[in-house]
Amino acid sequence: MKTEKQKQVMDFLVSPRGQYIVSQALYKAIEHMREVEEDWQEKSNIADMQYLLDEVFPMFKTMSQAMSKYAKEAHA
Repeated sequence: MKTEKQKQVMDFLVSPRGQYIVSQALYKAIEHMREVEEDWQEKSNIADMQYLLDEVFPMFKTMSQAMSKYAKEAHA
């Protein structure tokens, strides 16, 4: 049985705000992890995080891509 706190956390996770926060965290973490020297990169972790970002939490990535496209078109 879930505690009240666990229910609150899960409710937040499935909310649009929770989805955005997790999506942003994954996006930024992947970005940072790819900047590490290649011999030290945790490639399987990056791949798993990318999978979660692409399949479950795409919101931040989608918004970032749209904003980049809009900025390029606005300056063209």
